[in-house]
Amino acid sequence: MGKVKCIHKRMHEGIWCIECGKPATDTHHCCFGRNRGNSERYGLTVRMCRECHSRLHDKDSNLALKYQQMAQMAFEYEYDHDLWMDIFDKSYV
Repeated sequence: MGKVKCIHKRMHEGIWCIECGKPATDTHHCCFGRNRGNSERYGLTVRMCRECHSRLHDKDSNLALKYQQMAQMAFEYEYDHDLWMDIFDKSYV
């Protein structure tokens, strides 16, 4: 299985935190702010524990970028880069 397919599959697993493996309590929208609805619409969410989700939003911009990149790669695997840019208006990879 290719790297992108593995990423896409992992994005939708929901029992354990994708970052640390603890039980997941939160759903993180990989593209947040004005693109939160688009993340929801295209399934660009990951399950996280409260601690990792808080860290991502409060103090770890590299962690946020990691999941934005993951979301873009998964989206472009299913669709294409031009559609990503039309919808999200920013490239993370």
